[in-house]
Amino acid sequence: MLREETLFDDIRNLINTMKDMGHTEITKESKFKEMEFDSLDYVELQIFMFETYSIKIPDNLFADNTLTSIQDLINFAISQQSL
Repeated sequence: MLREETLFDDIRNLINTMKDMGHTEITKESKFKEMEFDSLDYVELQIFMFETYSIKIPDNLFADNTLTSIQDLINFAISQQSL
């Protein structure tokens, strides 16, 4: 079972590496657009989630603004694990 804090730590570490941001700058409420995510960043995040947690994130969830923040991504990941 996925834990929210574990997911957050892993996602924060990935974004820190991708965007060279400090851990204190990245919160659960951080928005992907505010962190200047581009299409390659979204793909990298999708690959990470699949390789690490076997969770497939459809492209359209980012494109249609369903997933706009780290918390949205965490909630989606947890909902997929319980299926």
